[in-house]
Amino acid sequence: GTATETKAFEENTTPQLICDRFHSIHKSIYQWFQISFDAFGRTSTPKQTEIAQYIFKKIRDNDLLVEQESEQLYCEKYDKFLADRYVEGTCPKCGYDDARGDQCDSCGSLLNPDELIRPHYKYDKDAEISKKKTTHLYLNLPKIEDRLTSWVNSAGPGKWSDNTVQVTKSWLRDGLKPRCITRDLKWGTPVPHPGYESKVFYVWFDAPIGYISITAKYCEEQTKSGTWRDWWCNPENVSLVQFMGKDNIPFHTVIFPSSLIATNEKWTLIDKISTTEYLNYEDGKFSKSRGLGVFGSNCSETGIPSDIWRYYLLTNRPETSDSEFSWNSFQLCNNSELLGNLGNFCYRTLAFIVNNFDSCIPASKIETDGDKALVDELNTLIAQWDDHLSKQQLRDAARLVLAMSRLGNQYFQENKPWELLKTEEGKARGSCVVGICAQLVATLATVVEPFMPGVSHSLLQQLALPPLIPSDPLPFSGLDFEFKVDRIRAGHRIGSPYTLFQKLETADITSYRQKYGGKQENSAQFPVVLRIGRISAVEDHPKSDTLYVTTVDFGDLGTKRVVAGLKLHYPAQELLNKLVVVVYNLEHSDIKGVVSQGMILCADKKGIMGLLTVNNENVSLGSSVVPDEHVIHAEPCLKITEFKKLKMKTGSGFVYFKDKKLKTADGVDIIAERVGESVCAIR
Repeated sequence: GTATETKAFEENTTPQLICDRFHSIHKSIYQWFQISFDAFGRTSTPKQTEIAQYIFKKIRDNDLLVEQESEQLYCEKYDKFLADRYVEGTCPKCGYDDARGDQCDSCGSLLNPDELIRPHYKYDKDAEISKKKTTHLYLNLPKIEDRLTSWVNSAGPGKWSDNTVQVTKSWLRDGLKPRCITRDLKWGTPVPHPGYESKVFYVWFDAPIGYISITAKYCEEQTKSGTWRDWWCNPENVSLVQFMGKDNIPFHTVIFPSSLIATNEKWTLIDKISTTEYLNYEDGKFSKSRGLGVFGSNCSETGIPSDIWRYYLLTNRPETSDSEFSWNSFQLCNNSELLGNLGNFCYRTLAFIVNNFDSCIPASKIETDGDKALVDELNTLIAQWDDHLSKQQLRDAARLVLAMSRLGNQYFQENKPWELLKTEEGKARGSCVVGICAQLVATLATVVEPFMPGVSHSLLQQLALPPLIPSDPLPFSGLDFEFKVDRIRAGHRIGSPYTLFQKLETADITSYRQKYGGKQENSAQFPVVLRIGRISAVEDHPKSDTLYVTTVDFGDLGTKRVVAGLKLHYPAQELLNKLVVVVYNLEHSDIKGVVSQGMILCADKKGIMGLLTVNNENVSLGSSVVPDEHVIHAEPCLKITEFKKLKMKTGSGFVYFKDKKLKTADGVDIIAERVGESVCAIR
């Protein structure tokens, strides 16, 4: 609801048109990735409204809703309550000026909108906002908790990934609280309750019900599939398996099942669930707002086949810990693993058959201990592959495909069929070796299919074999998960072999890294928060003859106590009311019994100290200071050792970081007193 309304407001269009457009975009992306659906649906349908309202009414009839009043930020000018993402302001943790109402992009802190300093409406900074009371309905989770806990504890071992279990049980351990299921929005599923005519359901109450409503719509169109209740109210005969990122765990293991349990009806609840940790990007985080990272809609732009993306992402799937997308490892995966291993084995085998056996697969059987060892090893790997897939361990299953082709390469290389065929006595053995390799290529076409369906199709085409996966009734039905040296009959004529993969050149990888590097490629990161403050009080340090204890005023951001070693350089009266530059996010430190909450910066000209300041009394207190062509990306608490690594200096009267001039957010130059045009270090 909120995201759609926000996007529609930004583009001056309607939420319905936004949903229509992105539904089409997402569908095309999935198609490009060769991801298929029996039904690719949406929640903006009459069927969704019908079923969501049905579930809501059942919960209400069972007296499992409570009504609570709360305060939310409200914009009088636009007559609307402001959701988290509508509010921006200054982060109370690190002082970043453009923090959102739910999170600070600089320090990563999770926030509530009313925690922000100087909060304002995202789309109209001058529009006044205030707190206003509103009433909402809450799902009474404490009354459902015992039944939910019993269901969670019944999950079989290994059916839920470890992080799913940990997150779910942490919610239960802390005790469930009533959960709001309504919102003050216009776009969404209407709430059928007196007094709530202008409200809609909260997305995480409404959206999971979409699984049910999309099934219902599909069943209406495919009459042989039964009714939606045959699937969603049939736990004895239906297994529900779900995949998601870890931030969605509680909505699927606590909120959604609680909503269904609260109806007092029988439902098909999650049987197996696989949740991932986070995929990071090139030593940082993906960020759509910063254009940092390659996203689903970008992949096709590269011209790199979707199978390559699928394999790389699946073999780096963050199943147990965070993982990272990097262009270097992507290139290595393609060139070494896929091209050099899998592609090399399949092409050399099939090309060898064309060139030496008139395109006909030679007969093969187990003749040597080496043959038997290969068959045994392959069947061990196939059994592991099958086991990993049954446990939703996609990463390990995908990696085993390359382990199988690696065995094939070793077997081909060790037996040297090109040498065997040169002699009469070696021809029979050479034919057997090549036949076994051909059987392995066919097996690889099977085991690679879940991960690289295009590659599987290509291999089957080269082998002149029919499509592997029958469309009816289920994928993999009837497959025999065992490697055999005589699966394909001897004499079967194959098609024309061709290479499966193309080399990714370093120049192309460099180009992709730059293209998807976002603003941070052009705007480098500045790892410290500097702010303009005014010294409002100066006192002698009680235990030092060289230190002052100052109070620095940052306007709406409040004040900080800063211990400064300026007593031998500035009289107290001269410091009073002076504008200075302060390291705002410096870790607090105890300096001879007084806690200092920052550091006032100076230029050091051979012992002559000159404060960093501005020649503009109208500059806003609390204004951030940043070098040209840089963006702030700082930790909430910067260690002094890390700050000392920064090489800031003066020159021609100004202050520089990596040859970029320091300025306030309003574009006012930072200058250094007393040091003239000398080049000096900043202390």
